Amino acid sequence: GYWINDNIEKDSVILYDNQDMQDTKYVETEELSESKFRPIYASAYYHRGPHILDEITEETLEQTDYIITTQELEYKIIYETEYGAKVYEK
Repeated sequence: GYWINDNIEKDSVILYDNQDMQDTKYVETEELSESKFRPIYASAYYHRGPHILDEITEETLEQTDYIITTQELEYKIIYETEYGAKVYEK
């Protein structure tokens, strides 16, 4: 979260891969306080610029500067969390 605010320009467009949302299920609200249980799109709160919450497609890639996902992509990884979320620079 804070890494995004400190390292990505405010006006950059970030694509948050909504594929990662499909596996998000919570049993207890206390789990949200632990990073490993938080979905990657929660970091959108820290980015004060434009963002897209959608699938990774040719169309959405045309609109973005960065991609946040747990998927392996052909772009340069500029940050990776210990839980497998990656920030790619396009």
